[in-house]
This record gives sequence, structure tokens and C-alpha cells, in this order.
Amino acid sequence: MKKFITSTFLILVTLLGFGQNTKSEYFKVICQKGENKLNTNTLITGTKLKSTDKITLTNDGFIGLLHSSGKTLELKKEGTYLVSTLIQKFNETKKNTSEKYAEFIINELNKEVNNDLNLEYKKNMKISAAVERGNKNSCHFILPKSTLEKPFVYTSNNSLTIYWNSTLNSTSYLFKILDEEEAIQKTIEIVDTTFTLDFSTLKLGPKNELLIQVSKKGEAAENKIDKRIIVVIKEDTLNQKVKAIENSLKDNNAINNYLKAEFYAQNNLIAKAIEHYKKAIKAEPQINEFKIALNNLLLTNGLEDFIVE
Repeated sequence: MKKFITSTFLILVTLLGFGQNTKSEYFKVICQKGENKLNTNTLITGTKLKSTDKITLTNDGFIGLLHSSGKTLELKKEGTYLVSTLIQKFNETKKNTSEKYAEFIINELNKEVNNDLNLEYKKNMKISAAVERGNKNSCHFILPKSTLEKPFVYTSNNSLTIYWNSTLNSTSYLFKILDEEEAIQKTIEIVDTTFTLDFSTLKLGPKNELLIQVSKKGEAAENKIDKRIIVVIKEDTLNQKVKAIENSLKDNNAINNYLKAEFYAQNNLIAKAIEHYKKAIKAEPQINEFKIALNNLLLTNGLEDFIVE
């Protein structure tokens, strides 16, 4: 299994440092699969590529690159690529990155590679090995549970894709959205195990909260209905950063979703991080490092029942 970068971000560095470090380093390898090459050597995740370099992508390989402008590039076609040629595609967008997003990019370009992410995952698995696995006879949201009296889940003000486990002998699920007074806004019958909340279409009360519930269709037992209170954050600064991230990483591809997941995890919006790790895995299911990153997040948030294979 290839080594991968850690999901823990470094302390912010200055813009001056960013300029110095990236003067001759135009791309950073964020993720990859296959026996890819940098010049004549093995390509290592986390490597910064210079304009004089060339990279070779193997058959069925993948390389996810982050450009110093904040834009991303995925290479999927077998062959040799001159970095100088790839740079030309980004010349027009070098100065278009939002300042709110720039801090995140600076961190990503300057942080060191953690070659022990897989060891971290194995350590977390040992800690959770004695934990009894969940019951598949009832639905459970793949969302962190608060230690407070009520199960709060915090999210940004755009949207949130919710996931839950499949259950035995069930063909559909009932997903309910309730307001702060617990009056039902919507009841949706769903065959899949996911639903996206679009906050622009939902009525939020003064606390910016919604209650969500999920259960097997026909299930009446209260202890088999999972519930969460979704709190849409009001902090303007964080919401501005979220908007900048979403605008800068518009393409719904694997590397963009991975970077979004890293951003949300850094800002403790765990539900959003889970959403985008899952989207990255769906886009490129053969990249084991995406799964390791998600599993480490799940394990450190008490969600060991939902680790992905």
C-alpha cells in the first residue's frame, strides 16, 4: 500500500514563504496509484515537481496534482508528461485563487509527507478492535455523536450529504426532516442510503437547527430510529472560507473532493469531511489512501462501525 500524506495540517506559513518555496516548484503530488516515475526514479506522494521534471504514468495509474495557483490536475492516461507542458495550462489562473483559500493551499504545498499514515490507521484499528460492531437490524447515521445531551452535528451553510448503514431485510428507508419545534418538514422514502440536505430549500429557525431521522420503512420502535440535530454554523469567517473552497474546487473529481475533505476536517466539520472523502472514494475507488484517510477520521470520531474496506 502506498504511503500517503497526513490529514493533519501544519501551522499556517506566510505568503512570503509560499512565494519562496514555490518559485521553481509548480506542482505537488497529492495522491497516486501505480508504479509511476519521476524522471528515472519512483514517484513519491508529496514530491514537489519542478519545470525541468518529467513524470511517467503507468497503465491504469493515477496521479493527482496540486498547482501553486490552487488549481488541481488529474492524470489518468498512460504516458510521459513534461511538467513544463503541464504548467502552461495553469499560467492564466495563477493569480485567481481566493485569499480565503490561499492559506489552505499554502499549508498543503509546504507540509511534509507523513509516511506513517498507514501505521496511524493500524494503531487506531487496534484501539477499536475490542469495540462491539453495530447492529445491522437498525439504521445508524454515519455522523459523529456529541457527548452533550443532544446529538449535535455542525455543518457549513451550503449543503450536506448524509449517509447511513444498510440494514438486513430492508428495501427502503424513511428519512424525515423536522424543524426546531419537531414539526415535520419533509418525509422522503429512499431506496439508497444517502440523502443531500440543501439548506437553501429548508426552513431554519432562530437557532439554525434541523432535526433529521432515519429508519427502515415500517419501523416503529423508537430505539431503532436514529436522530441527529443538524446545526448550520453562523460564523461568517468560516462560511466565507467554505465558499472560497467550493468556488476554487468546482470540479467534482477525486482530488478536489479529497482536498475539500481535508479542509473540512481541519475546521472540525466532520460530517462535511466524511461527505467529501466518500465522494473521492466513489470517483477513484482503487486509491487505498483515500479509504485510509476516511477510516482514520471515522476511528478518531467513534465511528469504527463504518470503516470502509
